[in-house]
Amino acid sequence: DEDDDHHVTFADLPWIDAKFTNKQHSQVEEENAKRFAKLGVNVISEEHMDWTEASTYKYHTDFGGGGGTTWSGVQAKLALPGVLFHHETAAYDWFHEDLRPWV
Repeated sequence: DEDDDHHVTFADLPWIDAKFTNKQHSQVEEENAKRFAKLGVNVISEEHMDWTEASTYKYHTDFGGGGGTTWSGVQAKLALPGVLFHHETAAYDWFHEDLRPWV
């Protein structure tokens, strides 16, 4: 049966299918990538992903760095279709002190 030739089981899939697409990787990112590689997952891509390509994915992540994530970067990701998982960080942006809930 032709359909049986294309059957993929859960065991055939990687435990995570994700990539960090930043072209410049810090030493910490490189060390973290090595940890993932030991688990059989390559999480760093040297290829840049533009917004058009990013819009084809269901899930997006936003990890704040040492200085937090720029608001313009978050807004751009919020405009994409799909779900944005936004990592909360202890770092604050310049406007955080001015934010007021439900105003």
